[in-house]
Amino acid sequence: MPVHVAHPTMAMPLPKVSVIIPCYNCADTLRQTVASIAAQNYSNLELLLVNDGSTDATAALLAELSATLPFARVLEHPHNRGPAAALNTGVAHAQGKYILPCDADDTLSENYIASCVAALEQHPECGFAYPEWQHDVGESTQRHRFPEWSTLVQELRIYCHL
Repeated sequence: MPVHVAHPTMAMPLPKVSVIIPCYNCADTLRQTVASIAAQNYSNLELLLVNDGSTDATAALLAELSATLPFARVLEHPHNRGPAAALNTGVAHAQGKYILPCDADDTLSENYIASCVAALEQHPECGFAYPEWQHDVGESTQRHRFPEWSTLVQELRIYCHL
């Protein structure tokens, strides 16, 4: 059953969210992903862009994005080590209370981060939040709900489904 939560008020300090994007040869999709993060209605963000040894125009795009977005930082891997290593590098440098891993071809609705933070702040017993998601293929849009998690996770009730 979805958890219904109110968004934090402006009087409350907003916890920082570290958005981490592993980047490998993603110049064709990354700009749209970063634009969706910059358009969030949640303001206390840091964006960690981990260049994982890209050989296309990704490095130049990362330099451009980090120069125009004050909340963005670029971290470098000299050689491709894979998305898990890039994500771990981002986590090691993250300063946020919450971590949001994103792929370089994801787009987020403008209230995505605010909704997740609100759920986690109102339910501190939860270890993570996850939303329904939408997959756009050409003219077709498919809405999905993640499957129920393992029995142990369900018994411990450490997640919030939005």
